[in-house]
Formats: sequence, C-alpha cells, structure tokens
Amino acid sequence: MEHLICDDFGLRNYTHEEANLLINIIEERYLKGSIIITSQVDPKGWSKLFEDPVIAEGPLNRLLHPSKQILLTGESYREQINKKVPQPAEIKNKT
Repeated sequence: MEHLICDDFGLRNYTHEEANLLINIIEERYLKGSIIITSQVDPKGWSKLFEDPVIAEGPLNRLLHPSKQILLTGESYREQINKKVPQPAEIKNKT
C-alpha cells in the first residue's frame, strides 16, 4: 500500500489495544510509505490521546519527524455549506 489515510485522527482517546495497533502501523511504515493524517487536534496534543503518553511518544515522533504539515485556518468548509443550505426551521417559517 503506497499511501495510508487516517481521517479525523484524535476525535476521541485511544484504548491501549487501539494505541498498540496504531503504534505497530506507524513503526511498520516508518520511512517506507506515506501516512496522511487529518485532524482537528494540534499534533502537540496527540500524545494526550493515549492512555500512556510516554509509550505513544516514540511512534508519534517517528510519524512527525519526516512529516510535512499543512495547517488550514479559517472557517470550515462544512460551516460555509451549512450557511447556504436552509435549515428546517427556516423552511417551515417560509410556508
């Protein structure tokens, strides 16, 4: 697999078992294949998502070490779309 995409990383904390799986994936792919991660959590806070942040630190460093980070700012695309789509209350009031 050339690229692995992890969308919405960090929406919740990870169990010990989930953390082990993630750590194994990161270590297996280190400098061998791309991992693309989208997250609303700042990478500096990723270690707090794991039950044992000390164990998570090594693999997360491997993930971030060779990385290129793109920070998007501004209003989210979903918020922009929601402003254009009438909400149920607005539709009901028009009739």
